[in-house]
Amino acid sequence: MKSICAVGLTVLFALVATAHASAQAIQVVTVNTSDTAGYLEWVQEAAPVFIGASSGPGAVGACVPVSGAEREGDIYWFAAAANAEALLALDPSTPAIAREVAKASSIRTVRTRDVMTIAKPSARRLETGSRYGQWAVFVETSNPGSYVSGMRAMEAAYHEHGFQDLNIAVYSIRTGEQAGKLMTSVTGATMDRVGAAVDALSESWAVAQLSQIEGSRTIVRAAFSSCQVYASR
Repeated sequence: MKSICAVGLTVLFALVATAHASAQAIQVVTVNTSDTAGYLEWVQEAAPVFIGASSGPGAVGACVPVSGAEREGDIYWFAAAANAEALLALDPSTPAIAREVAKASSIRTVRTRDVMTIAKPSARRLETGSRYGQWAVFVETSNPGSYVSGMRAMEAAYHEHGFQDLNIAVYSIRTGEQAGKLMTSVTGATMDRVGAAVDALSESWAVAQLSQIEGSRTIVRAAFSSCQVYASR
């Protein structure tokens, strides 16, 4: 499987929400670099330009895999918008964007570009400078509606058992080799909170919830990532 973001993030590899509401569409660009610090510096500088070239609410950021990356050096850049129409209206050939993209050409290789749309939103508010930990799980399912309902119930169960800071979003992958699959994004304020959420899966309440969806999904791939929003509106 090729990376999506926003384990991307593929990004992540990523749950993405605007500063005011959960994003309805996200583009995840999987890049590979031997200069992670340099690439993230570029994202920080370029993100406001991308936001400025778009209209309406949105967010730009990146997720760096902690484990589960398909290749060492993968990073998931993400851009979110209110819907797919707004996301695809952004023209990458505009001079301002083209200039920023050119600045990163020597330190990264683009591996995939994919678009996802929301199936289950998250309440997490991602604002400029916010950081969060993410567990991205890619799944195949013959019953997407049932799976999404199961994730709603799982999130509610987490909130009832001390994980009020944990949020779950589900995205439908619309492009690439994984089109038709779902990406579940479990996010916490920090990576250790995501780890605690994984540990909790052995608790009886979590086992009971997961038993409701086990027969309807196949896990394709999963990854842990540390994410940051570099610009939002």
